[in-house]
Amino acid sequence: MLDVGCGTGGFLAFISEFFAVYGFDASAAQAEYARKIFPEVRRAASATEYVALLGCPEIKFDVITLWDVLEHIRRPIEFMNDLVAYLDSSGLIYISTPNANTMVIKSTLARFYWPGFDWAPQEHVAYYSPSTLRFLFAKLGLRVLRIGSTAVYPRPFSAFEVFRRMGFAVTAWFPKWAPQIYAFAGRL
Repeated sequence: MLDVGCGTGGFLAFISEFFAVYGFDASAAQAEYARKIFPEVRRAASATEYVALLGCPEIKFDVITLWDVLEHIRRPIEFMNDLVAYLDSSGLIYISTPNANTMVIKSTLARFYWPGFDWAPQEHVAYYSPSTLRFLFAKLGLRVLRIGSTAVYPRPFSAFEVFRRMGFAVTAWFPKWAPQIYAFAGRL
């Protein structure tokens, strides 16, 4: 399993009981931290660079995950095509990303100075919705298996946090409007 944007290795630690884990991150500091626990982690900006650093040109992955990574990528089709080249013939790709459809709502609420309803266009270079993820996977020659809404990750407790968690609970049934979405895809 390859975790793209593995950070300090949190997901690798969680899943390492079930898979041989690999990972790369663009941050040298985070990759070095994770590498102390997971020796296959490297600092890299693409799958090809990562595989070259590993010295395993024939490697294929059963699962490739991207947790809050795709929205930071300036050339997503090129980046994802590079990843798909290392996906096993029966492999799966999992992406979790903020939902573009909710950005309109957040922008509107931010105009009314609601705390917590801010977003950073300088940090996220692209946003995705269920329909744009379907488009991306089609361009990559992958079949979407499922698109859904991700669970809320807890933040420090506040009145806003109660409102935020309620919003996640309500939209969990409607991925089109969920704040955070995921998609599973595999080869056609």
